[in-house]
Amino acid sequence: MNHESQLGDFGHYQIVRLLGIGGMGMVFLAEEKTSGQRVAIKALRPELVKAPAAAHRFWREAGHMRRLAHPHVLPILEGSEGAQGPYLVMPFMERGSLAQVLAGMKGGTGARGPAGQRAGGSEGLRPGRPSPTRTR
Repeated sequence: MNHESQLGDFGHYQIVRLLGIGGMGMVFLAEEKTSGQRVAIKALRPELVKAPAAAHRFWREAGHMRRLAHPHVLPILEGSEGAQGPYLVMPFMERGSLAQVLAGMKGGTGARGPAGQRAGGSEGLRPGRPSPTRTR
C-alpha cells in the first residue's frame, strides 16, 4: 500500500517519504512547506484513525513523551489533528532506525555518549529492559 499518496500533507508539512510502520503508527519524513525544514511526523495508521481507543492511546503516549527530558528522546514540536487523524511533529534525525543503530553497536561502531561511553551501557536503554523511571 502506498501510504504517502494516501495521506497527503499534514497541516503545513508535505510528506517526502515513509520512514517506518509500527503496530499503531507510521513515521514519515516531511518538509515544512515554507521553510523546507525536515521533520519526522508520527501518525496513527489509517485503519485506526476512527478507533477512539487508538486515538486516546496516541495522545496519552504524546503526553508521556512531552514530560520526558532526556538527550535520547526527541521533543515534540507540534501535535495536531487533521483529516488524516492525530499526528506529532518531531525533529528529523538522520541516524537510521533503532534496529540500525543497535546493529551498529553490536558491530563495535555504536554511538558514544557525551563522556565517550558506549550508548546502551548500564545506564542506557536496551531491548528487553524496562525504561528507567524518573525520580522526583
